[in-house]
Parts: sequence; structure tokens; C-alpha cells
Amino acid sequence: MNVITVMTLKRSSEYLSADHTLEKAADRLHDAGGALPVVSVTGEYLGIVDERMLLWAIKSGDADPSSLLVEIRDGFDLIKTGATAECSEIAGLVGRYGILPVTDDRGMFIGTVLARNLTEKESNA
Repeated sequence: MNVITVMTLKRSSEYLSADHTLEKAADRLHDAGGALPVVSVTGEYLGIVDERMLLWAIKSGDADPSSLLVEIRDGFDLIKTGATAECSEIAGLVGRYGILPVTDDRGMFIGTVLARNLTEKESNA
């Protein structure tokens, strides 16, 4: 079974725009469960960010709450998968944040796999 069978398409996925402020991103992350993909205005996947990363950027003095996400891009985790990957290959990656961004061959964000989607699919198989 490959990722495309369990992924949520971009239009239905939660993600952050690179031009969100850290403050806005923190609010969205809190509501979303702690980690979300960051996508450029052109749709390119930039990485995944979590609340810990934002807190560290602010506490370390690298950024303040009004800074844009793109300004802390170097701290993003680049974890991702492609739509043709096998679900058995990504289980550990999804577990890391509870969400795994899916990209196409050009690095464009096309959706997400949530840990709950993997477990639901496995229990129904």
C-alpha cells in the first residue's frame, strides 16, 4: 500500500505559509497539535516546524514573535516523503511529528499523511 492511498491532499491539509509570523504560526501549531509543514507562496515545501522550534528561535534571540517563518527556515526539519513511497517505509517518519508532508518530484507540497490515517488504514486492511 503506498502513501497516495492514505494521504490528505493539499487543499484539505493544514500547513503554514512561509510569510506567517512566528506568533501566528504558534497559534496555528497549538490548534493543530504541535507540528505543521511550511510552504512557500509558490507552493514549494520548505520543511516542518513545531512549537519547540518556534520557542527556541525566540528564546535564543534569533527571532521575535513578529518575525516571519521564512526567517528561521534554517531550523526547519526537512522530513518528507513522495506519494509513491510504501506506507510501511514511512511509519517511523510519521510517528516523529504525527504528520508527514508529501511532495512531488519538483519539491512542491501536495499533501500530508497523518499518523491516525496510517493506523486507520492498517486496521481496515
